[in-house]
Amino acid sequence: MVVIINNLDQRLIINLIGGKNIDLLAKGTARVSEEELSSPHLQALITKGDILLVQTAKEPKEEKREEEKMEGHMVEKHEQIKRKAKK
Repeated sequence: MVVIINNLDQRLIINLIGGKNIDLLAKGTARVSEEELSSPHLQALITKGDILLVQTAKEPKEEKREEEKMEGHMVEKHEQIKRKAKK
């Protein structure tokens, strides 16, 4: 997902593919999918500078996977420390 920000001092209604829209308050932010990002209206607003791309947000599943990897790494480190302490 991508985080967008309204760069204007006024509310924007962004028309997306499939008849959806985003009602974005002045200086407000929203998360949009890669598919929604390809919307012609949103692309035009980005080109004009009315909308800024702030960051790429990770999907919750991706974040969880990274946390699990980190936890696994920490357990592995702990085991290594215990082995060294026994020697």
